[in-house]
Amino acid sequence: MLTTRQQKKWVLADPAPEAYVERLRQHDIHPVLAQLLYRRGYQTPDGALNFLRHYDGDDNPFRLKGMVEAVYRLRMAIRYGEKIAVYGDFDCDGVTATALLTEALAKLGADVRPYIPDRVDEGYGLNSAALARLAEEGVKVVVTVDCGIRSLKEVADGTSYGLDMIISDHHSVGREVPDALAVINPKQKDCPYPEKMLAGVGLAYKIAQGLYMEAQRRKPDIAADWHPYDWLDLVAIGTVADIAPLTGEN
Repeated sequence: MLTTRQQKKWVLADPAPEAYVERLRQHDIHPVLAQLLYRRGYQTPDGALNFLRHYDGDDNPFRLKGMVEAVYRLRMAIRYGEKIAVYGDFDCDGVTATALLTEALAKLGADVRPYIPDRVDEGYGLNSAALARLAEEGVKVVVTVDCGIRSLKEVADGTSYGLDMIISDHHSVGREVPDALAVINPKQKDCPYPEKMLAGVGLAYKIAQGLYMEAQRRKPDIAADWHPYDWLDLVAIGTVADIAPLTGEN
């Protein structure tokens, strides 16, 4: 409880200049939103407008290192009816990423199942015992979402069980990357993809984009009734919940 000698002191940010507010009003932006943008650091009208505009940068998923190999292997699994597991994480980013990629693969006719590890018994990230069970159940390809970039031993174990491992993860890269069939992470030093701060669900969306583009290129009618845009609600939930910066492609 505050005493009379401990009153709160409010320090208000400088208000936006009138010219700034007027410029944004010309684009139907309410003065309150203009003030908010200014105080959040977008202190030029062009900067504020660029933040609000739809991202129009280079979002070609095949610029991501490992995407070509991942899409090719998943297409082969679909063609030959091989079982695929999407191995996620138990947080919001991981769950939305798992749901998104599982549904996208199912749309393409894949024999696919989600796998979310048990928080208590299996812990965070890849679990060798879980991978062994998946292999015993006939799974041939495991795609991780939101995990796996530092799971060197677990990826090696999965490979030894006969699994083709595809890693997609947005967390920081260690000194070594897993020896997987494909590793998709824009934070890899030699990955040219311009947006480095995608969440795990953002990378799952990029894989869905790649699969969709390849499906349309080969047989346009296959993907005529759906589009990766259908799952942007999941992308938004996972991105916001994982506190990814809401700039650029995000």
